[in-house]
Amino acid sequence: MKKWMTIGLVAAAAVLAWVWRSHAASGDLPDPVKTPGAVNPDLSLKQFRKLCHKHEWTTAFRPPEEYTYELKKRQLQEGYGGYGDKSPHLYEEDHLIPLCLGGAPRDERNLWPEPWAGAWGAETKDDLEDVLCRMACNGKIDLAKAQKEIARDWIAAYKKYVKHPRKKKRHVDHW
Repeated sequence: MKKWMTIGLVAAAAVLAWVWRSHAASGDLPDPVKTPGAVNPDLSLKQFRKLCHKHEWTTAFRPPEEYTYELKKRQLQEGYGGYGDKSPHLYEEDHLIPLCLGGAPRDERNLWPEPWAGAWGAETKDDLEDVLCRMACNGKIDLAKAQKEIARDWIAAYKKYVKHPRKKKRHVDHW
């Protein structure tokens, strides 16, 4: 039985690596080893249900800009994503599992330098976050399922829940 479990884990890792490589050329998905996603251990489902309807409720959890900026600079200097241009202004230090879905605020396993540019840039992911956060808050999707789907492959989740990107986007964080 252990042999089959090991084979299953190896196969799952190979699939994740393939998905990542297929999108990674343009930095669309975070590195699944460095940024697998992490949930906030200090936020229970009961607390989430109580808070999620409040305007800008995630500000209580959001780390200071200085923290995320320094982390982004370090990650870029260490070669995260293999990005050619390491200018911090070209990236948003993003929570893979967003705070509005109970993502861990300061856990480096949940933070990555996400490019602003490209069809699958930061603003596109923000559209998905808006949709999934509303769905989870309104009970239209299980919170754990939303967390899992966005962490596994946010582009696939986008195609499933948002479907068509808007032509022009303006970055507005409603959470």
